Amino acid sequence: RTKRYVTRHCLNVAKLAMFLARSLGMGPEEVRDVAICGLLHDVGMMKVKHDVFTKHAALDKDEWEQVKGHPIEGALLLTKEVVLRDVVARVALEHHEKPDGTGYPQGKKKNEIHLYARIINVVDTYGAMVSPRAHRLPMLPHTAMRIVMDDGAKGMLDWELVQSFVKAMSMYPLGSYLRLEGGEIARVVRAQPDLPDKPVIAVVADAQRNILRVPVEIDLAMTEPMPNFEPIASPI
Repeated sequence: RTKRYVTRHCLNVAKLAMFLARSLGMGPEEVRDVAICGLLHDVGMMKVKHDVFTKHAALDKDEWEQVKGHPIEGALLLTKEVVLRDVVARVALEHHEKPDGTGYPQGKKKNEIHLYARIINVVDTYGAMVSPRAHRLPMLPHTAMRIVMDDGAKGMLDWELVQSFVKAMSMYPLGSYLRLEGGEIARVVRAQPDLPDKPVIAVVADAQRNILRVPVEIDLAMTEPMPNFEPIASPI
């Protein structure tokens, strides 16, 4: 179960990291390297005891120290693989470092942290919040994105990368659902890079939850006045 969670999380982080790398204008080789870093960034978690993952309460000091040790464990594992020795191991080591120097394990500042590690840190933070944990349900994408923005503004994540991530994903990520003020249910179908709070949506159900045979597309940036809406977990 632990391995399954780590594998699923790392796949998700790799996909988000590729998406952000492409939006930053990186070439195919760099995007591939970022994806490999995403796939392997949490390999050190395999050394963390299974009970820590399944605990339904906050971690105690010893358990937290175990978790905090996973970047070093991961880097040690990866340096044994000759093909992966350089950047992948470094990113595994640095992906919990923060630009303001409050991260771990070494308290590095922004310019000391590899760009790929800063990318992984942004998407890992978001990906962890929208995934379920033993002690909590997944957050709504919009809520998680707000926290990522707050962390970026405070210097806990690379602010420039956060801004690029929000632009690319939008405040209401693709596939997430909204409830309009009239009760209709809509799905986010396209992001507006320059207007991350005004995506293009498709109304998929009326206020009585009847599924529309043909969804009605609305560009919120072109709609005056813009309808009020709230993010919801699912249309059902």
